[in-house]
Amino acid sequence: MGAVASIIGAVIALLGLYSMFLPGVKKLSELNPVFKTSKDMIRFGYYYGMILLLISAVTLLVLGEASIAFLILATILLFIGYIGLIVLSFKLEKVEGESLYMVAGVLFIVGIFVDILALLGWMILYVAVGSSIRKHSVVQLQTQVTPSTGLPV
Repeated sequence: MGAVASIIGAVIALLGLYSMFLPGVKKLSELNPVFKTSKDMIRFGYYYGMILLLISAVTLLVLGEASIAFLILATILLFIGYIGLIVLSFKLEKVEGESLYMVAGVLFIVGIFVDILALLGWMILYVAVGSSIRKHSVVQLQTQVTPSTGLPV
């Protein structure tokens, strides 16, 4: 039963990573090179870690104990991705000036030892990203509404 739950979880995580998270982090690194290392760690760790987790769960059903090596490697890769997420949170705090990113980063660190705090970190990260999007949307809207006089605003 645990292997089936791992398979379902890995598939859902891969869909979320591919559809939202990885493209967003890639876009950040294109806009600001300071995010490149975080992007690389997240992409490498989470993407390949999830694939190996999926492989280990499938082989666990078939081979049993022989899939432990895949599981260990998947855990190491996922941890690399998680460290990239922590680094990204702190870099976003410096660039955006939004303290919620730092709070999320600290919760991700403590979440290594207390899992529920990592979930809280994801929730706070979601709120912080929403705040940043609203802030940038207002700035973009103001530049579109301001009439062009040829003079700097």
